[in-house]
Amino acid sequence: MKPGNLVLFVVFIFSSAFAFAQEKPKEGGLLLDQHDKPISKEAFLKLIDQPDIMLAKNDSLPIYKAVGERSEKGQVENYEKIISTLTQANIAVDRTKPLVIIYYPGKDACNSSGSGSAANVSPQKDELTRRTQKIANVNPVRIYRTYAGLENKRSGATWHKDPEQVIEKTFFKYHYPCGSYVILAPNGKYISYFGEFMQEQLLKELKEIMKGSG
Repeated sequence: MKPGNLVLFVVFIFSSAFAFAQEKPKEGGLLLDQHDKPISKEAFLKLIDQPDIMLAKNDSLPIYKAVGERSEKGQVENYEKIISTLTQANIAVDRTKPLVIIYYPGKDACNSSGSGSAANVSPQKDELTRRTQKIANVNPVRIYRTYAGLENKRSGATWHKDPEQVIEKTFFKYHYPCGSYVILAPNGKYISYFGEFMQEQLLKELKEIMKGSG
């Protein structure tokens, strides 16, 4: 696999190897299954032991969720709020084009370990921008919740603090390992992906958004 096929601080690994990034829930936390239903600790641990299940957590409350479906499609009701909040924070946004957001939730075991580290992404940043420009004439916007882990990055990318936590509150209510992305069309439709991802997945969904927003 060529380095250009990877994006930012995430690398492709087989699902059976994903366990290195999984955390164990702390005692006393609320444990939820894929449908947001509370389950016992024993059932939860068995669930996240499955290779296709990812553990996500809420960074503000002791809530843990087992995530099976990594991609989400929908329609936001607060499109204008999102755009105006980003604009007021001096983040360049073109209302006539899809908004591609790379979201960094903060340092975790996935994005700070080995080749998955945010510090080893210099080739991917330029490659991703080149390809999103070719597809939609847009540059990815990089948003972080907490900056920890990005201090030693060598990508040359500009990261912006999530203003008013508008991206977190709208799309990423949980901390998904490594990072995530969302593509938001001018008509309010979006496609988001939770956790580590491949560049090809993002580009494929950018093309899908382009077809649906025309």
